[in-house]
Amino acid sequence: MRLLPDAMPLSGRELRDSILSILARDWPLSAREVYSQVRKTHKLSVTYQGVHKSLRQMVSEGVLLAEDGKYLVNVKWARQMADFGNKIATTYASKAAKTYLEVGVGSSVERDAFQAGKEAATKALKQLKHEKPLQLVLVFSSSIYDVAYEKLLAGVRAVTKKAPLAGCSTFGEIANRPLAKSVAVMLFAADKENFSAQIICLPIKPEQYETGDFKKTAAELERQIKQGGRTPEFGILLTPGYMLFHNLETITPALMEQLIVKTKLPFPLVGGLAGDDWHLERTPLFCEGKAYEEHILLVAIRTKLKFGIAWKHGYSPVSSNKFKIRMDAEGFITEMAKVEKGKPGKWRPCTEVYMKETGISSKELKEITPFLKEVITQNKALPMKRVSNNLLSFPYDVKGTAIRFQKMVSDGDVIQVMRTTADQLESTSPAALQEAFDKAGIQAPAGALFFICAAFECILSNQHRNEIAAMRKGKYKSLPMAGFYSGGEIWSFHQPQASGTTLAVAFGNELR
Repeated sequence: MRLLPDAMPLSGRELRDSILSILARDWPLSAREVYSQVRKTHKLSVTYQGVHKSLRQMVSEGVLLAEDGKYLVNVKWARQMADFGNKIATTYASKAAKTYLEVGVGSSVERDAFQAGKEAATKALKQLKHEKPLQLVLVFSSSIYDVAYEKLLAGVRAVTKKAPLAGCSTFGEIANRPLAKSVAVMLFAADKENFSAQIICLPIKPEQYETGDFKKTAAELERQIKQGGRTPEFGILLTPGYMLFHNLETITPALMEQLIVKTKLPFPLVGGLAGDDWHLERTPLFCEGKAYEEHILLVAIRTKLKFGIAWKHGYSPVSSNKFKIRMDAEGFITEMAKVEKGKPGKWRPCTEVYMKETGISSKELKEITPFLKEVITQNKALPMKRVSNNLLSFPYDVKGTAIRFQKMVSDGDVIQVMRTTADQLESTSPAALQEAFDKAGIQAPAGALFFICAAFECILSNQHRNEIAAMRKGKYKSLPMAGFYSGGEIWSFHQPQASGTTLAVAFGNELR
């Protein structure tokens, strides 16, 4: 410890704090007595002259009083400091207590659909303390309520009344933890000038699956958005998921190309593809009290409050190798050629190249590929990613030396084989959440909405891992979190749709 000069030590605060601490316990004391305690009790290496100078300076500032050569704390100064501290505490508490937005999350596993909806909404409503009007109700449901979705929604609306309601069926629900065979409800309460939602539900025509033409759909969306008021800050887009009826094809890539690239909507989109617990048969969307099939749904959010959007990919390439693919009329990839210096090399059978990249055996591949969920869960038959975007395609059929993947790739595409681990997936969602809050500069978190690839739920639940629990720690321990596991994630960044990712939307209880 260095010897301090006769001036105030260090920042000028350590010695002053020691003197105040000593005189708060015992008074009055002489300069020599204060010096002795500073040295012995507080272990400060300081000269007597330094202590004496500090005492005289504190007297001149009104902090101490000097009586008959001894020193004591000025009670008037102490009371003024206490009043000042109370004013600061009151001001800060008042600012912290200002409520612009409240978010409530509830869930239910009741078998009766009406009671399940009512219970989940009631739990969410009980978390709202400031009697702000409800501006948005989000409902995410398991297919266990497949024959009674509208009863489920009636149960929710028995609690939320006429508040705008949107949602969909899922591959798994999120309500402060991962859920299954449940319904999750997320409520947003605020004054309308600070946060509001406009819900638009539009039909999809059968031919649009073939043509990919969504020009008229986009025009109608634009018309209704303009009719609803000013340009939204962002939109939540929900679309139908993968169904066997449509050969596991989805309209979402074509729709997003129209909205983002051609129409160029002037606000970002987030969202996901609906699911039905891997039955791949029926993936309805919820609008107010109705369940709609073959529709798209947009929730236009207009808000003065802070919000942040971030995404993270949960998969990474197996290697730096990239391959061009050949596909037959049935959608099987028959051959693959390694791309070197921008050109494809020798064409080889798909199974040969794929098994070399993944390390899976022919027997293992044939045993699990008829079952898409098992393929993802076991994490052995790895997906391929279209290099031009972030879409993953998982294998689900083998014929000779050809493999059929989900139709996220086309003949002539360049692909990479991707992989992940439970550790990688578990860390992805917390990273996305933190980035979303950081990007928006949110100091008062109100809630978080997630759209997470269904592969996360398959792999993590199989290993009894929980990425939501990994987020609900520290400052986010009591943060309301909801969302669903989806068949694909939607955003308006450099690519409009992906899979194998987490998309987080962070909401702040503070004005922008």
